[in-house]
Amino acid sequence: MPKGVGVRVPASPLLPDYPRKAMNETAVFEHLTTEIKSIDCQYGFLDIRRVPELKRELESRLHKGQLDTAFYANNLERLEVSAPIRFTEVNSLIIIAAPLPLTRLIFEYQGRGRPVQIPPFYVFKDKLAAIRKALGRSLGAAGYQIADARVPLKLAAVRSGLASYGRNNLAYIEGMGSFHRLVAFYTDLPSPADAWFRLNEMEECTSCGFCLGNCHTDCLIPDVGNRFLARAEKCLTLYNEEPGELPSWITPWLHNSLIGCMRCQSSCPVNRTFIRNVPISDTFSEQEAMAILATPVFDNLPGALQEKLGKYDLQEYYDLVPRNLKFLLEWEL
Repeated sequence: MPKGVGVRVPASPLLPDYPRKAMNETAVFEHLTTEIKSIDCQYGFLDIRRVPELKRELESRLHKGQLDTAFYANNLERLEVSAPIRFTEVNSLIIIAAPLPLTRLIFEYQGRGRPVQIPPFYVFKDKLAAIRKALGRSLGAAGYQIADARVPLKLAAVRSGLASYGRNNLAYIEGMGSFHRLVAFYTDLPSPADAWFRLNEMEECTSCGFCLGNCHTDCLIPDVGNRFLARAEKCLTLYNEEPGELPSWITPWLHNSLIGCMRCQSSCPVNRTFIRNVPISDTFSEQEAMAILATPVFDNLPGALQEKLGKYDLQEYYDLVPRNLKFLLEWEL
């Protein structure tokens, strides 16, 4: 299901001003491609006139009953319908995909080492910083401006030709599978073409149903009314990305990750390469595990433990961590 709906993205200022238009556009695109490839990312463009169509497409699905009303109101309604006026001229939207690995940790608890995983989406701060620097070295150095964009990222990626939908409603990118995170920016650099690709599903999904069989919340069960792809309001990720009490239908044994869910991704044959032989990144002692379970406020943790969690950007999600960790440690996966 849609990763990152409602998830916090670190804010940043605009890139600094550079001398205007120091290169012709062909050279700018070549430099941009080199810089983005140097950090193992991929990108796509949409003409700025296409941005309102992204929001209208979601609204159309809502009116057809293909999206849950509460899900739309809570997670999609706030997305931008047009580019805010942040600089003189906005010409395009650039969508960037950053490959991210699955993170595996060990938490010692009740005399045993319990495996805990973080899906390939949440440990993103360093990669986002690298993306911003790459844009500065390419677009910024050529005199173009950049601003963060709040748009439907998966839809934009598919429409730009960067991604394809999987049956599990995740965006799949060649060479990354679904193990990536998308981010988008407005820029005054004109789009190289007026791309608007069909909402295609991967060919691999045609004769495959592994994700449907491995989803235990009925998120991927076909529903009446020709709903689009999946029932977002039944996705476990939607709920355990938010603090507070979970709905009664979400039983503790459903949880399989410290944040989010890996069931549809881990069963997907396209992701097989990225699942194999993932090393353990860190081990947390039982004392550290107990401190997390007993401490609802990140700043109240010991400094060394704050630093250790910060390596995995968990300070960004710490209001979820004690609750979700308790589910994982007290129930066998």
